[in-house]
Amino acid sequence: QKKLTCDMVPYYVHTGSGELTWNKPGALRTSLDAERETGEWAWIPDEAEGWVAAREVGARQYRVEETGETRKLRKAERALPLTYSSLSRLHDDLVLLDSLDEGLILHDLRQRYERDQIYTAVGGILIAINPFRRLPLYTTELIESYHRAGNKQTAPHPYKLADAAHKALLDELGNQSILVSGESGSGKTETTKQALSFLAEVAGSASSNIEQRVLSANPILEAFGNAKTTRNDNSSRFGRFTAVQFDARLQIAGAAIDNYLLEKSRVKGQADDERNYHVFYQLCAGDWASAFQLSPAARYRYVDKCLEIEHVDDGADFAEVVEAMDSLGFDDATRGTVCSIVAAVLKLGQIEFEPLGG
Repeated sequence: QKKLTCDMVPYYVHTGSGELTWNKPGALRTSLDAERETGEWAWIPDEAEGWVAAREVGARQYRVEETGETRKLRKAERALPLTYSSLSRLHDDLVLLDSLDEGLILHDLRQRYERDQIYTAVGGILIAINPFRRLPLYTTELIESYHRAGNKQTAPHPYKLADAAHKALLDELGNQSILVSGESGSGKTETTKQALSFLAEVAGSASSNIEQRVLSANPILEAFGNAKTTRNDNSSRFGRFTAVQFDARLQIAGAAIDNYLLEKSRVKGQADDERNYHVFYQLCAGDWASAFQLSPAARYRYVDKCLEIEHVDDGADFAEVVEAMDSLGFDDATRGTVCSIVAAVLKLGQIEFEPLGG
């Protein structure tokens, strides 16, 4: 009898003995199955997918499983060995794969991604693949389920990493670190936010609401340090080190954020279809634009290359930034000074210099 795991991977149960197997029993195999399992299988290089599964049909010739196309390997190309049955054995932890070669790793990640399973583990390391759309993966109920999981197996998730760090803090009473790295557009900003959200929920202060102030820093950091690039609508253009401090009761007592390597050159120029830092567009679209005598963003050289991001409301985002400033204790004078500097930068970009005759 054929059944499916929670990851939709097929396995088989013998109705008499109860024996479990990944391999399709002989009684259920079709002529197509028999054909697929004959011959030598391999991963062959592919420009679009990296590696694709193919069956050898001649000297350095392979028929691609997905398309049926026959290809001949070039002299410099090499194939990686593949056991055909491995294609149906997907895992949420790559350590459990039949072999740790590039082809099978990419196949597992691709199949999971197509099922909206964007997180995959490699032991204690989490791989995240940006879906570039909203998925229902971050809720208070889900935080609670990871925090109360005990010895139960849970799916890979930033909450799982944050929970492991928090439990190690409780057990060892020593500093813990979570390193979030990746190329532009990989999801570093979102992963960091989710890890902080988990800690704020499970180790929040009883009365001072400090954890919410820690989270309130994000809209401000993103407004002044993130921008739209050709690969990512909310790309962080700076590095960040966030230290969350806990008191003797192991509740959040505060946080410190160090920023470094801000891409300053973006202020005066961007590539085509890229934007300057979000705050310039937000201030022009927000309720405070008239107070600083600002026109729509399209009037200013520093921000006129790409004015809008799909599904983003710059005016509403500016209201969120102002609310975050209030939460962090910015007084009216400080907020006004910050916004006046932003407005001044936009206006300075309008100045034209002409050489004087000698």
